[in-house]
Amino acid sequence: MVSMGVVQRDAVEDVLVLGELALDGATQPVLGVMPAAIAAAAASHDLICSHDCGSEAAWAEGLSGFASANAKNGTSSAEYARSC
Repeated sequence: MVSMGVVQRDAVEDVLVLGELALDGATQPVLGVMPAAIAAAAASHDLICSHDCGSEAAWAEGLSGFASANAKNGTSSAEYARSC
């Protein structure tokens, strides 16, 4: 999305984006979100993932991120944050 000019590079420099993007803009869940979320938290990065994976990512201590069902406009999105 950075290469398409939809998102500015500096906005996502410290963000791990994890998921599969469908042609209609919907984000699809992928495997391995919890270990990726733990690694992102350890590196002091945020995480953006599929809405379906948000509850798994929320297990990572100290991680804040965004789970979205649609990459085009963030519809059906839910922020998750956990302070431990």
